[in-house]
Amino acid sequence: MKRLKLTIFLVLLLCGPAWGATRKVQYVDTDVVGGAVNGSSWANAYPHLSLWEGQNTNLVTADNYLDVYCRASSGTGDVEACVISDWTTNATCNIRIHLDPNNYHNGVYNSSLYRMAPPDMGTPLTVWQAYTVIDGLQFVGVSGTARMAIQLSNANLTMCNCILLNFNAANWGLAIAEREKSGGTQLVYNNIIYNCLVGIGATPAMGNSMRAYNNTVSGCTTGIKCTYAGADAALVQIKNNLVKGGTTCYSLSAAYTTATNYASDATSPDNGIYDNATITFVSVSDFHLDSTMSGTLLGTDLSVSFTTDIDGETRASWYAGADEIAATTVISNWWWRRHH
Repeated sequence: MKRLKLTIFLVLLLCGPAWGATRKVQYVDTDVVGGAVNGSSWANAYPHLSLWEGQNTNLVTADNYLDVYCRASSGTGDVEACVISDWTTNATCNIRIHLDPNNYHNGVYNSSLYRMAPPDMGTPLTVWQAYTVIDGLQFVGVSGTARMAIQLSNANLTMCNCILLNFNAANWGLAIAEREKSGGTQLVYNNIIYNCLVGIGATPAMGNSMRAYNNTVSGCTTGIKCTYAGADAALVQIKNNLVKGGTTCYSLSAAYTTATNYASDATSPDNGIYDNATITFVSVSDFHLDSTMSGTLLGTDLSVSFTTDIDGETRASWYAGADEIAATTVISNWWWRRHH
């Protein structure tokens, strides 16, 4: 009972309501027709995330925290790049952008759902605004020309449960770019990334405790790359990641804090059983772990940071990567998104 109470408390703390502020909900639908275009309902949704961003609201003065839900009711991609900046936020009055839970990808890329897909070489989403969460979005590039999917350029940012593919332009292709910012934390977890030049590329600055946890990366030339080599490099935490295929699974420049990172080659920072691992997915387009992986690829318990996988299922055995085998759904951020 004590363990259950602690789990629910941690889930609500990390993914539930912002205590002391009033929740405000807004909507983005790339297929909306007419309406007031103020985001107050699906009928009045913004047609692009970039139009939603133009509000530049002071959430602290308004004493609001903001949940933004995105969908494509007829399957149209969001082709406009978006830069989130010039808001006023804090740890309580924050921004959380989600895929509509009633139109969720369930851990497999779905081209009929909301996705950020600009047709040129630009970056679909850049986040300069601190205290922003990107949860469950899909990012798809034009293979061969697409550069970065998302750039995280401030402290106190979270990116989780997202799917990113086809960002593989020569010398530029990068799914998740974690850029220099002193202090704070960038938390990147439960993401599925494939067919990119670099899956996760990080250049954190002094004092930035960047954390890459439980990501699945497949078929990228370099899976996870981090170039920071400062005296406090141990603040960077890379744990429970699962990298398969490509040329180099891990390219890390310093003695970061690492644990239970699996590689299909011999580049895991944790060496030993984590090198040359057998990693089998359900299919070439479904990166859930195959049932034959049951009991293998086990990671480290990171429940102090999150408790579910990309499907919203409870992590009991703590498999590496975005998917937990044979998990069961409990009260979680997934439940919160569906019922609020």
